[in-house]
Amino acid sequence: MAQYPNLVEDVNELRRLFDEEYPDRYTYIPITDELLARFIYTKKTPQRALEPLSNYIDFFAEMDLRSVDIHELIEKLTFISVPINDYSRTKDGHPIMYCRVDGYQPSKIGIQTLRAIFLLSIETLQLNVEDQSGGVSFVTDCAGIGWSNWEPSVEKIMTEAFTNAIPVRLKSMIMYNINWLFKIIFKIVKPWLPKKIQNRMHIVSVDQLEQYFPDDSLNFPIIAGGDLDVYSDEILAPFYELTEKVYNRYVEILNQYEEEHGPPPQIDTKNKKKKKTLKKK
Repeated sequence: MAQYPNLVEDVNELRRLFDEEYPDRYTYIPITDELLARFIYTKKTPQRALEPLSNYIDFFAEMDLRSVDIHELIEKLTFISVPINDYSRTKDGHPIMYCRVDGYQPSKIGIQTLRAIFLLSIETLQLNVEDQSGGVSFVTDCAGIGWSNWEPSVEKIMTEAFTNAIPVRLKSMIMYNINWLFKIIFKIVKPWLPKKIQNRMHIVSVDQLEQYFPDDSLNFPIIAGGDLDVYSDEILAPFYELTEKVYNRYVEILNQYEEEHGPPPQIDTKNKKKKKTLKKK
């Protein structure tokens, strides 16, 4: 892996920095070498990766995926976001996460389920090293947005997580089918975003979408004027299968970790440096 010749050393150093900063910290998110490597891919150095890694763990700290009905979760996940990077990429070759706002109802879904959806969405992108470093384009259909799609307290949490807590680089966010309510909400949310994120957000009409996609209309969704059916069995079947595999892998790692360390203590995310001593069985 020529792009990251010191990956093993950097992963070990990031783990050392994390253990030194937060000794014996327990989380429902397995801190695997794979996870640490993804933060190295996006942040380049262990030092720069440490804070986003900690933010990521804080965001998911008390979320036990084993308490979630995976089939119900997949159904809700489908109506919010679907990775279509195996079928469609931007003109610049960046993978795409296709999103729709009308399925996003935070007051009905709840913050914990949204955290699980967010986690599995990121995991199911299954990015390679080049994509991880180059960034992902989010293509968001904002048709039908209403007040039920907006919860300020949840939006702030999700925005902060999205901008400095996930091991995915945002290349662009392309939003279309905008109505008057979205414009109001966007004015509220925009100041929460770093300037570099604001500069990567593009509000366009449906007719303007084609400038971001290859000339072949098969490469962008039907609703945007193309021929790609995002909700076809061809796309959803492998997506369902992959999501369930990711979920089962997490459950397996968590069960194994709990067998070794016992049940988790209460996590104080407001005081990250507070030591948590774990007693092994």
